[in-house]
Amino acid sequence: MRKFIWSVFVILIFFPFYNLYGFEAFLSADRTNAVINETFNIKITLKNGDGSIVVPEMEGIEIVSCSTSSNISMINGKFDKTKTYSYTILPVKEGKIKVGPFKIIDGKKSILTNSIIIKVSKSNQTSGETSGLSVKAVLSDSTPYISEYIEYKIIITSDDSVLKIGFDEPEFKGFISERKKNRTYSRIINGRAFQITEIIYSLLPVTAGKGVIPGCRVEASLKDARRRSSNGFPSDSFFGDSFFSRAYTAKRKIIFSNKTDYEIKKLPETDMTSFYTNITGKIDAYAEIDKKDIYANDFINYKIVVEGSGNLSDLKLPEINFSDKYKVYKDKPEIKTHKTSHGERGKIINKYAIVPSKPGNFEIPGMKLKYFNPDEDKWKEIIINKKSFQVKQGKGSVHENIKPEKIIPPAESIKVEKKTQPLTDIIFVKKDKGSFLSKQPDFNVFFKIYFAVGFLMIFALTFRMYFGKINIFSHKKQKKYLKQIDLIENNLSIREKAAEIKSIFNSFLMDKYGEGLNLYFEKNDFENDIKKELQDYIRLLEKIEFSNEISDYEFSDLQKQIKYFIKRL
Repeated sequence: MRKFIWSVFVILIFFPFYNLYGFEAFLSADRTNAVINETFNIKITLKNGDGSIVVPEMEGIEIVSCSTSSNISMINGKFDKTKTYSYTILPVKEGKIKVGPFKIIDGKKSILTNSIIIKVSKSNQTSGETSGLSVKAVLSDSTPYISEYIEYKIIITSDDSVLKIGFDEPEFKGFISERKKNRTYSRIINGRAFQITEIIYSLLPVTAGKGVIPGCRVEASLKDARRRSSNGFPSDSFFGDSFFSRAYTAKRKIIFSNKTDYEIKKLPETDMTSFYTNITGKIDAYAEIDKKDIYANDFINYKIVVEGSGNLSDLKLPEINFSDKYKVYKDKPEIKTHKTSHGERGKIINKYAIVPSKPGNFEIPGMKLKYFNPDEDKWKEIIINKKSFQVKQGKGSVHENIKPEKIIPPAESIKVEKKTQPLTDIIFVKKDKGSFLSKQPDFNVFFKIYFAVGFLMIFALTFRMYFGKINIFSHKKQKKYLKQIDLIENNLSIREKAAEIKSIFNSFLMDKYGEGLNLYFEKNDFENDIKKELQDYIRLLEKIEFSNEISDYEFSDLQKQIKYFIKRL
């Protein structure tokens, strides 16, 4: 313990001068061959320093994200500090691209890293398939007319090496967008099984002009097979060991789909005098009546039916010039449509009830409608013919003959009732002036005691957590493993003791959480300082397992540290 305190004292005294010696920076990349719209990673490793990074101007690439991490280790009493800056890079231009050098400034001192040449090639249809993940954007029509529905697809192809996929929705400027249900299916490509996921959007152009839908950003977690060096020493960290984790680790990959150009066209001019229905698509329209001969004060059901596909919800119809010799009551339109990725499909029925009060021959005027058919690139006209009916003298009255459920009553008899959502959570009580100020809540004695006990329990638990024992949920299993640490035989070698501690700690995690150390870190978000301490400790313990350069006295401190971590977890 004295050595540990003395080491801390020496670090505090000399740490400000530590980075003046051995200040190094090195730039590395995970690969030197890349593909347009597929990210790669670079790292700047800063050794024995803690400076800031100056990013140079680099053509042909974009920085997608960045992160930092640091590590302090002690080997044979010597401290080694390393800080790593990680960048995710997106190449957007073909050719040889120079990455770096980056400038690192640490106080008054600055150094330059090395530079790396990345060869960027065009992507092709099979490049993503060979790497296990690809994404492609497809637009059903790049030159639609205003109000013509089109389909936009994001097609993600992945194999069994992909663990998880997420994506960012692109920005659809100039469109009204609506996401449809995903379509998922499997396909065999070059003897390999792939899963195809189609993310589908229905787009309605609203403004004319040219534009670009940016590429969709897809982020995935892929299996990264664990490698070991020829001498048996793990090439990755302690957490890649199969003793503590699965046979693979997950690596992060970001790719982008292609950009999609489009040009929204205005509707062409026309000399048709027909009424414009505001529809771009393919429709038909007709009118019908349910009776041609009725008695006076009876009624006729008159319908105008518009059916087809397109932007049906934008349908407009002209006002009908009905005769003043009969009364007309308009019902709400009956909408029987469903939405598809190419727009709306179905029919809209406009209903009227006509009630003549005198006998005679009557007509319902026809109309001419027009719409634009984008498939034929021209305007279309629909003619709805007039309808005739005959009214005979009858003895009944409108109140006796008309079935109320089939028509809407005259406007003068309609009572308009404004409905609002009731506030069920708020009750307003009429009180005398000043009553809310004069009366205080009447807490009885039992409630006061209950409140006081609860407050004291919360205070006690909080105090115990921060000033007492940190782990308030200790149990028999935890004590069992703490005892196993104390019972490690002294006649074992340092390597055997390190392996025994590692085995006991992993058994503790498996027994308490049902998972090894690596998976536990992925699923649990506990304090970063504890997580960092534990990672540094495990790496140090692993190095000790493969070396014998530590005294028994120093090893006893390591035993105390692992007991501390068991109590915290």
